[in-house]
Amino acid sequence: NPPLVVPDRKGKMKPVYDYLFYNSPPLGLGYLAAVLLKEGYDTTVLDAPVEQLNISQALDRIRAFRADVVGISSTTTNFLGSVQLAKAVKEWNPNCTVILGGPHISANPIEAMEVPYFDIGVIGEGEYTLLDILKNLRRKKDWGDIKSVVFKYNGEIIVTKRRKPIQNLDKIPMPARQFFKLDLYKPIPVDQKGYYKTSIITSRGCPYSCIFCDKGVHQKGYRCFSVERVGEELEYLVKTLGITDIAFVDSLFNINERRVLGIVEQIKKRNLKFNWSCSVRVDNLTYELLKKMKEAGCWRIRIGIESGNDEVLKFIKKGFNKMQVSAVVHWADKLGLQPKAFFMVGHLIDNHKRIRETINFALRIPLKDITVQINTPLKNTPQYKIYHKYGRFVTDDVSEYSFWRPSFVPNGLTPSELLKYQKLFYRKFYLRPITLWRHLKDIKSWLDVKKYIKGFQLSAYLISKKLFG
Repeated sequence: NPPLVVPDRKGKMKPVYDYLFYNSPPLGLGYLAAVLLKEGYDTTVLDAPVEQLNISQALDRIRAFRADVVGISSTTTNFLGSVQLAKAVKEWNPNCTVILGGPHISANPIEAMEVPYFDIGVIGEGEYTLLDILKNLRRKKDWGDIKSVVFKYNGEIIVTKRRKPIQNLDKIPMPARQFFKLDLYKPIPVDQKGYYKTSIITSRGCPYSCIFCDKGVHQKGYRCFSVERVGEELEYLVKTLGITDIAFVDSLFNINERRVLGIVEQIKKRNLKFNWSCSVRVDNLTYELLKKMKEAGCWRIRIGIESGNDEVLKFIKKGFNKMQVSAVVHWADKLGLQPKAFFMVGHLIDNHKRIRETINFALRIPLKDITVQINTPLKNTPQYKIYHKYGRFVTDDVSEYSFWRPSFVPNGLTPSELLKYQKLFYRKFYLRPITLWRHLKDIKSWLDVKKYIKGFQLSAYLISKKLFG
């Protein structure tokens, strides 16, 4: 995971980036390492952002390991960090093979591989593609025989046929968590219910078609680990590592009720005592299911609501309406599941009226916390194909595509207006007696006191002119 290289804007974004990039281990790298270790490769993982390493320090670690192959993951937001690290590696050892993976190259394979410091790129799931690359480095055969790679040949960039998604996820070893220093990760304060906190992935992909979502890595097909495998990993986290708070970070946890109940049964069967949270869809939930989740230790559900306007919800293909959202949020609040919602302003068809309606909707339902981002049409998303009909990009700098500052602006709005609405959303939601009460009544320990102090500092940035002015 390369060092974080973003415009610092005189430190304005630092608290946000702290919690966005340092809050949980990069499990994708853990899976890659686990597969390579199983095959006998001398492997390590470097999470440079959480260790707060710069490019030079990260290179020192690579040199100390005497790496002859370096795999670098990249998001669109931090592609610059990937490029700078690859350049440093090549300057140190031109014969070192540099492999690029992650969401950015999956969405932008040609553009990403135009950078001269990358030897080969991986599109989509990387476990077995990476293994094939390493085997091919020994055989020295044509890269074209490997699926899901991008490489350069005679001045051209070649993209091979896409590899089918891994169907039996249970064949993949559990992520190599021994490489992650758990005490360095900083959960978002109000999202923490225990110490240590970490994350788990129990499925890949999503069967739904929200137009803003990038499925470049895992594609549309949904696959999951068996509930027995999930139970085994949970037991390892709780009983071996001493984890007391676990975030299920699947794109969607509640694809079907039977699977959720299966995981709940595994938790009870193995006598696991821990707090957990998950991301859910409102149209797949019942009050009874939420109650069973609560009894098994679930303390929070996260809901991608995105808009409080039914026309926008239909346009972005969420597949549910405000009435369904309201019902689930009230159920969750009644059960003490501390519902948190994610919203976006700047949808393709957003306007002043619809954004204000979204803010007012969030104020009417009993949410405990919110996250408000600014819509950014990434290249691999359905909305990218049609954005030109509804607005314009105001920057070509991919490092600006962070969902925290406007890169795309719908017709009838301006960048400054989107920032003002984002700021207004946070201010109206959090600077209310009811929100303060919902938080104060849950303070039961010194850990709670400390996390709320940190949370207040972060919120102060989010609603202040320092971030949005």
